[in-house]
Amino acid sequence: MLTMVKQVEAARAKGVVVYLPEAAEELQLIVLNSLGEVVSQSSRGPLEMGLQALDFERDLRSRLKDGVAFGLLRSLRKGIVQSERRLGLLSL
Repeated sequence: MLTMVKQVEAARAKGVVVYLPEAAEELQLIVLNSLGEVVSQSSRGPLEMGLQALDFERDLRSRLKDGVAFGLLRSLRKGIVQSERRLGLLSL
């Protein structure tokens, strides 16, 4: 059984879970600040179709000065962007 502190930590956003409609060589999670500047970029791959999870970088909150973050998800194959999804505002 988790303690109250552990439950609160587990509830905080640590990443995103997405559904991939097709396999990808690389999946990128890009986080932008309120000015549109890239503050974090993490990637994972190769991945099969289905549910996939990507984690945020550990020090992401400290790099966001105003706490506003916008997420993008890119699927790449052979270095070419196959799809790009806007995740909208992220609550970190």
